[in-house]
Amino acid sequence: MAAAGADNGRAGLLSPDQDGTRAGYCTPQNGINGGLVVYLLLRFALPLLAVLLLLAAALTPLVDKLVSQWFRHDLEIRSRLIFNSVEDALSRIANSEPRQEMTLLFDRIAEDERILAIGWCSPSGNLETASKAWPQNVA
Repeated sequence: MAAAGADNGRAGLLSPDQDGTRAGYCTPQNGINGGLVVYLLLRFALPLLAVLLLLAAALTPLVDKLVSQWFRHDLEIRSRLIFNSVEDALSRIANSEPRQEMTLLFDRIAEDERILAIGWCSPSGNLETASKAWPQNVA
């Protein structure tokens, strides 16, 4: 049994109309009107947009929490790496006065583009020595 719309021995689902266009295709000759476009938008595009907006709103807090945790963890790992790398030099420098050598070491460490500044605090929590780029409003 031949498929519907068989034309000249070729099987197809749609056969050309008398004017050469295919029935069912959206062409200017078939007369797409604004009503069909509006119907399709209301039927498919707007519900899809609403679902995507709800999904984005529901996932935003989760993504924010994950990014914050990742950022905090990255900072902790980076600070431990730096401290472990300079621990011996710092223990030697910390007991000497003045602390110019410590400031020079901190400035060299802060040259890394991922490190803003580095500082040394006393046991009471007061900033004693810092690199040049240390923010003035952070003590």
